[in-house]
Amino acid sequence: MRELESAMALPFDTLTIQRLRGLQDVELAGLGRVNLLVGGNDSGKTSVLEALSLYCNPLDPMQWVHVAHGRDPLMSLSDPFSVSEVTRWLFPQHPAPGTHKLGENPIKLAATGKISVRSVQASYLGLTGIQSRRVESRRVMRLGVGVGEQELEPAGDRHGARLQIRIGTRDAESRNYSFTLWDDGEVSPLGGADAAYWRVPVRLVSPPDHWLGSLSVRSFSELRLSGLEESVRVLLKAIDPRIDGLEVLAPSGEAVLYVRDTAAGLIPLSMFGDGIRRTLLLALVLPQVKGGVLLIDELETAIHVSALGKVFRWMLEACKQHDVQLFATTHSLEVVDAILGADDTREEDIVGFRLERGEGRTSARRFGEDLLKRMRYERGLDVR
Repeated sequence: MRELESAMALPFDTLTIQRLRGLQDVELAGLGRVNLLVGGNDSGKTSVLEALSLYCNPLDPMQWVHVAHGRDPLMSLSDPFSVSEVTRWLFPQHPAPGTHKLGENPIKLAATGKISVRSVQASYLGLTGIQSRRVESRRVMRLGVGVGEQELEPAGDRHGARLQIRIGTRDAESRNYSFTLWDDGEVSPLGGADAAYWRVPVRLVSPPDHWLGSLSVRSFSELRLSGLEESVRVLLKAIDPRIDGLEVLAPSGEAVLYVRDTAAGLIPLSMFGDGIRRTLLLALVLPQVKGGVLLIDELETAIHVSALGKVFRWMLEACKQHDVQLFATTHSLEVVDAILGADDTREEDIVGFRLERGEGRTSARRFGEDLLKRMRYERGLDVR
């Protein structure tokens, strides 16, 4: 019986967020297999996904950088802000009452569930004005005779940020770590074994990801190995009857994903529109987070209303099959209705949370699946 309960357990039963971006003292309790986050603009829905992403992989420096850049992934290519500056905006921008420094007002996250980590606390310390000189020197030669050494020009000021992380565990122990992110791209090494030990499989899917190289051949290989290829083929065919599967070809020496079209033959995936690409991306990432957490920002992105029910029915079954807990934000009532209609079981697999920002804190009102269905189907209420 205990083994069955462990198998049914989810990574997160509760999540508490103190001070991440604009979130302050928000608690989500009674989390389910599928968790819909609704609420007005700037209510903190995306910040909840970011908190979960960091919680699942707190000791990976690049996870912090990716989350910091996640709201505009193209920003890292042309943004005037440095890595340390962008990362700083994850943290509180004003000291807490009774303190004097930003480092005294850390991000604090806590959770219960199947995960081993019970709390994550992170502090930010900006490093500025640290001069970095090149270590090497060159021999000055005059008329073929060495007369001394001359130091090369200074490389200039070096800037970065140090993140101090405290992990709280099930056995009530606390473990402290730190790493440094330099704006020139260098990241201080961190114990890989510890980072892997505390990591929960996680993937955050942002609205533009289906156009940013996420549809890789490697991901398709993982999909095939997971046993989901046939169900994905059926799903894509339900959306577009001409689609009859996927192939990997290398016409120019580089492997590329192709779609089998019953009318036109093999067509590169890049030739298809947003709907097919987005649906396929959601399918490809599921095997990558087996036993973990999938986070989707703006679930309705690029998927036509007519296909919502088919896509979400597939996703719900795949999440159960691969033991994945799903968190997703949405502004769409059509999405809420499609997800509720996709689950015809008696279990409460779907839970909704409406986020509302008040003075000094964010509240999260919970709606169980039965209540959501009665509010939508019987009363036609807007739960957003």
